[in-house]
Amino acid sequence: IRIICSVGWNAWRLSIGVMAEDEKSPAAPVNDGSENPHVGGEPVSRDIDASQLNFLFQLAKVPCFRDSLLFGMPAGFALGAFRFYRIRDADKAADLTVKGMLLFSAAAWTACRYEYRQRRKTIREAFDEQQRVMLTRIMMEKEEREAGKGREQ
Repeated sequence: IRIICSVGWNAWRLSIGVMAEDEKSPAAPVNDGSENPHVGGEPVSRDIDASQLNFLFQLAKVPCFRDSLLFGMPAGFALGAFRFYRIRDADKAADLTVKGMLLFSAAAWTACRYEYRQRRKTIREAFDEQQRVMLTRIMMEKEEREAGKGREQ
């Protein structure tokens, strides 16, 4: 098990570029991350841009995140307060508060994401239908112009 963990650790260190050149094993060629092994050796960028991690600092802009927390936090606190009122043990009440908040937030997240996907699907279908109607209209106008040119000649 130690060998497997060591090999995995070294492969990870090699892939992110923190392993020194003299530490690399010449016996086994290792993909250093510059080539994609699944698609014929195309180069793969391993650079993480700061803009890709902006969502971690703007969680309120993530769809349904804010709503699910606004539902889960009061529900968890109410559950914890009721638990504290019943048994007068702050540790158990705090534990139930956190668990309740996570449970209710997860349930609210799931329901909100389902509604969000359904709304996007409806919008996408309406947009596709509108495009189809417009393309049909354009094709009919084009055919009428071509037929009109044929009659004039």
